[in-house]
Amino acid sequence: MTRNIARTFWCVAIAATTMMFAQDGKKVNTKGGVCQVTVPASWKAGKGLDDFEAATSEDDGYVKAKALVILKPPLDFSFAEIKAVIRQSYTDAKVTKDSTTEFEMEGKLSSGELLAYRLIPVSNRRFCEVQVTYDSGMADQARKVAWSLKSGK
Repeated sequence: MTRNIARTFWCVAIAATTMMFAQDGKKVNTKGGVCQVTVPASWKAGKGLDDFEAATSEDDGYVKAKALVILKPPLDFSFAEIKAVIRQSYTDAKVTKDSTTEFEMEGKLSSGELLAYRLIPVSNRRFCEVQVTYDSGMADQARKVAWSLKSGK
């Protein structure tokens, strides 16, 4: 009986450690590291344009989820004004969080892809945003990636 308990304990401990390392994932940054998200370690990160980087999850060659990390250049918009523009752009998404430091939406794009979206202000009227599109059944993973968005500097 004691051996079974000890064996169970070690199995749980090993599984928990494995999950902790798997959850660390990899960092995806904009050029200069101003914006950053953490994606699962199995995702492939690739260079995008000057102000964003993309990461994708692939299963047998079919993209199952993707994240775009974007640094918006200085704009003549306040955070409140850019949130209003985003609301109008994603008409099939619902606002799930709206504060002075975070803005999040979930729903669909006009193309029908499912969406998890997050926007945060950084400095000098610049903003970081992440858009994660995903297949059904992957909402938790998409949210986790979107919620990891932060300023890298």
